[in-house]
Amino acid sequence: MSNVNSDITFKRVTVSDKAIINSINAELPTYADWAFGTLLTWWDFYDDLEYALHNDNLLIRSSYLALGARPHITLLGMNNVDKTIRDIAHFQIERGEPAYIASSPHYVIESIADPTQLAIEEDLDNAEYVLSTKDHSELQKKELKKIRHKVQAFQNAYSHLDIHTEIQPIITDDHKVRLINSLHTWDNSFKNDRDKMESAVINKSLIHSDVLNLRSMTIYVGGVIAGFALFKYIDDVTINVNHMKVNYAYKDIFHYSMYRLAIHMASEGVKYLNIEQDLGIEGIRTYKQRLHPTEMKRKYSIIIK
Repeated sequence: MSNVNSDITFKRVTVSDKAIINSINAELPTYADWAFGTLLTWWDFYDDLEYALHNDNLLIRSSYLALGARPHITLLGMNNVDKTIRDIAHFQIERGEPAYIASSPHYVIESIADPTQLAIEEDLDNAEYVLSTKDHSELQKKELKKIRHKVQAFQNAYSHLDIHTEIQPIITDDHKVRLINSLHTWDNSFKNDRDKMESAVINKSLIHSDVLNLRSMTIYVGGVIAGFALFKYIDDVTINVNHMKVNYAYKDIFHYSMYRLAIHMASEGVKYLNIEQDLGIEGIRTYKQRLHPTEMKRKYSIIIK
């Protein structure tokens, strides 16, 4: 491939870019990973998130997927995709980077006219799990029987302590402090680097909760915070569950928290809960598969030969 100017200009993402990124996402099939709130928190974890508009597509550049090691480019859009892929490759080659597009959605792959010079691989670790709100608020399907039993076990074990759920459409500063303090007091909150990374992202999400339209659900047991979820709408019928953190001293509380969130969102007319990817972590993958998602939002990596 010849080394020519790709004419791609990236700029750092700031909160002021919310409107333009949201407007592009609104025209594309919904994924949680590229919702503005996810980009500003997870994808900017290493303070290097950039975007470019090219051929009426959105390009995202960040080292998040490589845990800070090197920047990757993700392509979002369906316009003149073959040329856009070539331009991305030129941009990367000019900078001594591999000609590689990371974790792009299915609609990009379906828009490629000539894949002969490409090696396309499914990115299983970053596929997004989408649950039916109806199924998980009712728990009547045969395949959800074990989860129903765990929810009932939680209720039977702790109902004498008064189990109470609150939804906060706007998270107050006082409640942000209560959530963070609770997270830091629970056992095993920071078992590994991934947990520490998530804790930092939760802090940033709460700082920008107004800009990100972030909401919270808090579970109280005996008047004490025992779990919480942070979530946002990503389209009219789908929420993205960004974080669900619980005190595992209460057995089966995670299952109960997901159930309570599904019940509340069903009452608002939400049809789907996007609970994001499993990152190839065996325990997370096993758990999410057992939730029997109604859909998997698939992603693919593209190697340009």
